[in-house]
Amino acid sequence: MSGMTDSAQVQRINAQCLAAEPAPPDHRPRYRHRVTNKSYVLVLELGGACELEGIDRRCIHQTRAVLDDPEIWTRIP
Repeated sequence: MSGMTDSAQVQRINAQCLAAEPAPPDHRPRYRHRVTNKSYVLVLELGGACELEGIDRRCIHQTRAVLDDPEIWTRIP
């Protein structure tokens, strides 16, 4: 059946299927706060200051020296 075009409904379904492609993997460094056992993602680092975002989307700030302390923070592979 050459020469026929897809209906509007088929075009919408195809567009939704294309939008559902998996997101690219997130390669940002992850850390776990040993005291509270909460996980964070390193969002921004400027100078010696780091901004970490938790799963609840709240941000906390730490210095690089504190973040590198293994008694407080653990790097998640």
